[in-house]
Amino acid sequence: MYRPLDIRWAVSILIWLLIPVVMIACQRAVSIDDQDPNLITESEIEDFVFQDISVPVGATVIWTNMDQKAHTVTSGLAPNVSGLWGSLFLEESDKFSYTFTQVGEFHYWCRVHPFMTAVVNVQPQ
Repeated sequence: MYRPLDIRWAVSILIWLLIPVVMIACQRAVSIDDQDPNLITESEIEDFVFQDISVPVGATVIWTNMDQKAHTVTSGLAPNVSGLWGSLFLEESDKFSYTFTQVGEFHYWCRVHPFMTAVVNVQPQ
């Protein structure tokens, strides 16, 4: 017997399974080895705190989760996602990087803990 509820359930499961695949595909791969070391800034996520960061345009910021709890690094003002960048869930010691190609002020936050917010200020070189 055909049951529409079963189809909706199957579609919901399929969508939830595809979300991580799409997020991985959308993340930019950054080759740190090819980049000027002066244009690399490392930022540690520790004690549920993000750091405000200032970098020149063209710099890559590498966030490392030092907490035992998972975090994300998501562009935008909580709870809104701007879509410029967004990490998957970062477990302890996981890293995420993003290269800033435009001058400006870029807010970011953690989707797991929306009270965790900070800003990356990108300045002309």
